[in-house]
Amino acid sequence: MKNIKTITTAIVLLFAVTMTFARTTITMEKDGGVYKVPCVVNGLRMKFIFDTGAANVCISESMATYMLENDYLNKSDILGTGLSSVADGRIVDHVKIRLSTLEIGGIKLYDVEAVVITGQSSPLLLGQSAITKIGKVSINGNQLIIEDAGGCSQADIDEWVEKAETYFKREVYAKALEYYLKVDDCDFLSDWGRYRLANCYHELDKYEQALKVYESLIRKIDNRTTELKFLDQVVLYINAADCYRRAGNIKASIYHNQIAESNLPDEEWELAAKVCYELAMCYLSQKDHVNADAYATIGIKHILKHKYPKVYSEWERVGFRNLGSVMGKYRWGREELMGNLIFVICDDYYNTMGSPHCQMIRIAAEMGSPAAQEARNLWRSYGICQ
Repeated sequence: MKNIKTITTAIVLLFAVTMTFARTTITMEKDGGVYKVPCVVNGLRMKFIFDTGAANVCISESMATYMLENDYLNKSDILGTGLSSVADGRIVDHVKIRLSTLEIGGIKLYDVEAVVITGQSSPLLLGQSAITKIGKVSINGNQLIIEDAGGCSQADIDEWVEKAETYFKREVYAKALEYYLKVDDCDFLSDWGRYRLANCYHELDKYEQALKVYESLIRKIDNRTTELKFLDQVVLYINAADCYRRAGNIKASIYHNQIAESNLPDEEWELAAKVCYELAMCYLSQKDHVNADAYATIGIKHILKHKYPKVYSEWERVGFRNLGSVMGKYRWGREELMGNLIFVICDDYYNTMGSPHCQMIRIAAEMGSPAAQEARNLWRSYGICQ
C-alpha cells in the first residue's frame, strides 16, 4: 500500500458509540386530496405522495425508464419481478428495484426497496419501505414531523460496519469507501473510522478528498479533542504529507513530514528513516541539495544506530564524515531504504563536485536502490565507475 495506515496493535474502534437524534419537520405540498414530499432519489429530484398505506416506494414505468437511460439507475439495481395490488384492487405485474439513496428533508436513506408498476402511469408513492427507515412520523396539517430523524437504523449501521471492514482488509478500497461514507453520513464514524475513510480516498488516488478528511482530523489533534492514539496521530501527518506531495504541494508535504519526524519516538526508527527519505526527496525536487543531504544523513543514522551499531560507532568516531570509507569496509545485503538514502547523498555529491562518488553508488546499488543501480550502469558505460 502506498500510505501507512497504522502501526498500532490495539483493538480498533471504527465507529462512534452513540448516535444523536433530532426532530425534522418537512413542509409537504398539497395536490388535490394528497400531500407530496420533495425527495432526491439517486441524485434526481422528485415529489412523492406520502402514503402510509403503500407497502413500498412506487415509481412509474416512465420514470424508471428515464432514470435507467440517464444513469440515475443501474441495471444491477433491478432485482426481479413480482405482483402488486393497486388502488382499484387489481393485481398487476411489477419490477422490484433498489434505490441506492433516497433523501428526505436532509435525511439520507440507503438501499431502499421500490417497485415499478408496469403498464400504467402510476403516481410516485412514498410507502412503508422508506417510511419505516425514517423514524417515528406524524402529520400536522401539511407538516410531516419525523422524530429521531437520522435515517440510520442500528441494523444498517452494523451491516455497513462489517462490509466496510471486510472490503478494507481485502484492499477493495472503492467498496470500502462506499460503506464508510454511508456510516459517515449518519454521523456515526469515530475519528479512527474517518481515518480509514481518508485511507480509502488516499489509496484510490483521490488526494484532495483524502486531505479534507486528514486535515479535519489534524485540527482535532491541534484542539486536543481527537480519539486517535499518539502514534496514529504522527502517522496521520505522514499520510497527509504523502497526499500533498502527490498533489504537487511540496511545501505542505515538507511541513507535515517535519512534524512527523520531530515527534516519532526513538523506537520507531525505521519509520523515521522513511520519513527522512520522503523529506530528502521533497528537497531534491526543489533542487535544495543541502537539506536533502541533511535529511538523508539523519535517515542513515537512524538505520545504522539501531540495526548496525558497530558501523554507527565507527562512523561517529570520525565525526560522521567519510561515510563511503566507513561503509566500504563491510559487505552489505539488501537494504533498499538505506541504499536510497545513500543515493540522495551521491546526488548531492555529484551536483557539488561535478563527478560521481563511485564507491557510494556501488554500495547503494548493492543494497538494492533502483536509482543507484541505474546510475552505476550509466557511469560504467562511460568507463568511469566500476
